[in-house]
Amino acid sequence: MPRLPISVVISCYNNKKTILSAARSVLDQVPGVTEVIVADDCSQDGSREAILGLARENPIVRPVLREWNLGIAANRDLAIRDAASPFVTHLDGDDLIGPRKIAAEWRAIDGHKDRVA
Repeated sequence: MPRLPISVVISCYNNKKTILSAARSVLDQVPGVTEVIVADDCSQDGSREAILGLARENPIVRPVLREWNLGIAANRDLAIRDAASPFVTHLDGDDLIGPRKIAAEWRAIDGHKDRVA
């Protein structure tokens, strides 16, 4: 499957019930993305175990497990800074994205690093 040079950051805090669905909505994108960073902000509800299981099944999923709670903005911002791809998009651990969202964003920026989709 072709992959776009896009990292997707999913921020998570106690989203055990929704994090796998959120990640799958990204993993099911056509074309695919280069990496999915799931940044867990020190969840206490089993989210971490779900994220680690997902990463074992999907080599493009990279878990980032915070040792203490940083808050949504810091958790997301640090994960974005750690992204390997030149383009980054984001969603929260309780969100889903439509099946063509990444492709539509890619068309909107047309590979230009100075554009925002």
